[in-house]
Amino acid sequence: MTAYTLRPVGHVESTPTDRAAAPRQPDEGAPDAWLVFDDQYAPALEGLTPDR
Repeated sequence: MTAYTLRPVGHVESTPTDRAAAPRQPDEGAPDAWLVFDDQYAPALEGLTPDR
């Protein structure tokens, strides 16, 4: 069996401050959210563009 180590490369940010009150789906009024990557991974992300 092969073992793998997982390490976070960033996190998700959004505007809600109360997790319990946050909407779960876009049709329930969920706000935008975005990915924030740690600076050390910036070279690997160079040239990528958001898919909207």
